[in-house]
Amino acid sequence: MKFDKIELELTKEMINAGLEKAAQSMAFFTKEEVTIQSTDVQIQPLSSIGELLNKEEDTDLTILTTNIRGELGGVCYLIFSEVEVNELLKVTLPASILNDPEKLAVMSDACLLYTSPSP
Repeated sequence: MKFDKIELELTKEMINAGLEKAAQSMAFFTKEEVTIQSTDVQIQPLSSIGELLNKEEDTDLTILTTNIRGELGGVCYLIFSEVEVNELLKVTLPASILNDPEKLAVMSDACLLYTSPSP
């Protein structure tokens, strides 16, 4: 799919709005200021996702999927390696949960899927 100039700009705005929400969610959990800088947007066919990932290092991946609705629909994928997920959980969860596999299983999904309330 080829985007014209207006569609590409709208797509960039949607992606930046989503990244801003992600930063707000991360800031909520880490109690730190989080900024995300988006300088390059590339629209890739889904078939090329294997090329974007280093399969040898990222054997266990967590992929969060968000459906984009509206005139310009689509799907947004946020991909974390196992190391990245563990680092996020280490920063966001207390030791009492990190040391309890049952609670960790529940809370890890909750942390990754959390959306902060709009300001």
